[in-house]
Amino acid sequence: MKQIKFHKLFLLYFLLTGLVFISCDFIPNNGNTSQNDTTKIELIKNNEVVALNNAKFVETEILMGAGKLTIFGGAENLLEAAFAYSNKKFKADIKYEVSEEEGKLKIIQPSSKIHYNIQNDRVKMYKNIWNLRFNKDVPMNMVIKFGAGNADVHINELLVEKLDLELGAGKASINLNNSKVLNSVDVEMGVGDLTLDLSGDWDHNLFADIEGGIGKLTLILPEKVGVKVKIEKGITDVNVDNFVKKGKYYYNERFSEDNPFMEIEIDSGIGQINLITK
Repeated sequence: MKQIKFHKLFLLYFLLTGLVFISCDFIPNNGNTSQNDTTKIELIKNNEVVALNNAKFVETEILMGAGKLTIFGGAENLLEAAFAYSNKKFKADIKYEVSEEEGKLKIIQPSSKIHYNIQNDRVKMYKNIWNLRFNKDVPMNMVIKFGAGNADVHINELLVEKLDLELGAGKASINLNNSKVLNSVDVEMGVGDLTLDLSGDWDHNLFADIEGGIGKLTLILPEKVGVKVKIEKGITDVNVDNFVKKGKYYYNERFSEDNPFMEIEIDSGIGQINLITK
């Protein structure tokens, strides 16, 4: 099974490498480019507001092919979003409906399946920036499927109970610090670096399942809350801070099932895992 997984990881690496260039704002062709070309792109900007419409709970799904994604709290409505993009085909498609006081929100980049034409004589620029602000008082589950680029996600500001992440290529920072209600995290890594900040004084249990990819995974874990981490080791270096290893498990000195604790399972891929306490 491990051998099959590694073959899939290498295939994923080659498939997603091209998307990284898109997420970094440009795709060079044959070296005959001018740096000045990068300043000529006019960004299309638009703002979107989604009203809560009396929903008491919201299922949220975010699908972004490539670009820069930021998520924060602070919206008066369910969602207040600002978009900036270089191609009108990048415009996000937002759908929201409410049934029996449960809302379903989808934010989708339709152009994630576009085949980009890079056969030209100059730098072809692609920019796609999403700034999403959610209401901090609305309970929700959240699914984020992010293809390539940079993601800065602050779930700790929201009432997210369950978080599912599917990451492609690039760099992602997910802040879950001191989350009030988060109890389940499911992560599927691709290629790149992922930082999960789980620090803080948690007063409830958290269960997390992480499938590693190719790159670096950093978990920032609390000092004053019990933590138990199981690592199914692939081709991976594991660096730990103030943990005791027993077989495949790593425990901090606070771990006890009689008090709130975190239980994390990592099926590692290729790269590095860092367990840091804060």
